[in-house]
Amino acid sequence: MEVVTNAKLIEHFMIVIVFVCFGCWRERQLGGLLNARPVDRDYFLRREFSFTFAGDIYARYKAFADLDSLSRDIRKNVPRKIDIGAVYNVSPRDKATYGKAFVPLEKELVFDIDMTDYDAVRICCKGGNVCNSCWVWMRIAQLVLHRALTEDFGFKHVLWVYSGRRGLHGWVCDARARRLSNDAREAIVNYLSVLSGGDGKKRKVDVGGRLHPSLKRAFVSVLEPYFEEYILPEQGVLASPESTSEVLAYIPHA
Repeated sequence: MEVVTNAKLIEHFMIVIVFVCFGCWRERQLGGLLNARPVDRDYFLRREFSFTFAGDIYARYKAFADLDSLSRDIRKNVPRKIDIGAVYNVSPRDKATYGKAFVPLEKELVFDIDMTDYDAVRICCKGGNVCNSCWVWMRIAQLVLHRALTEDFGFKHVLWVYSGRRGLHGWVCDARARRLSNDAREAIVNYLSVLSGGDGKKRKVDVGGRLHPSLKRAFVSVLEPYFEEYILPEQGVLASPESTSEVLAYIPHA
């Protein structure tokens, strides 16, 4: 197993932060110039970052004037985990001063694909362990979600990155995505969901009768070819009575 050094951790953090945060900042700068609106020069400063250090020490409401100052802080303190938060009306470092007037204005629409959600059907690894064989589950989920987000909702700026642990994060960075209400975000998630159950109940695939055009597109262009070429031969999901039962348990009335 490859050892994750501080240098590799820092490199991963900086790549993700540059593309997500600095990219959104540049979009706002360029948008202001093209549309003759005032340029939001403190946009980056109003972004919240939270760091988790060794020993699960958690620090919220960190803010930085620019990418260089953020980079210096990361290299100096080497957090084990970084969460990129919302953009507020004032800098998060001034939270105590503003009290209830400190409010979030926007946040990217983020999707988390976790490999442990496939533990019941993948045969090679479990938990946080991942290999090339079972990573294909991540690839399939990413392809299906990306097409739905870009073709069904018209989003144009979707960034997929390794979560740093056991899955993928999809960052939808379009301006209208960043300004979605909580209800609108929940509606998008419900639209994309095909599993029902949970809270002690066995999850089942629920496609609501007739196959929605989005699901039909996903089946024809991604699910069926990947299932035949990779899942069946490499994951062997139907190779034994036990694995077959696990798959069939997700199908209603099977």
